[in-house]
Amino acid sequence: MFKKIFGLFCLFAFFAVPAFAIGGGGVDLSGVSLDTASPLALAATVLGGLGVLWGIRKVIKLINRS
Repeated sequence: MFKKIFGLFCLFAFFAVPAFAIGGGGVDLSGVSLDTASPLALAATVLGGLGVLWGIRKVIKLINRS
């Protein structure tokens, strides 16, 4: 299981690193805007970010089990 996950990670890194190198060394977030006009939109943004962090934490725990 660990070898499959590690292989997938290496494959992703193989394709992601040249994309950052060609693009000038970073991600341009100048065109990204978050709608914070309503409390519901702000809460959805915060909960979405927490969900992403939770998912990353679960993946790290899964990798560390082996």
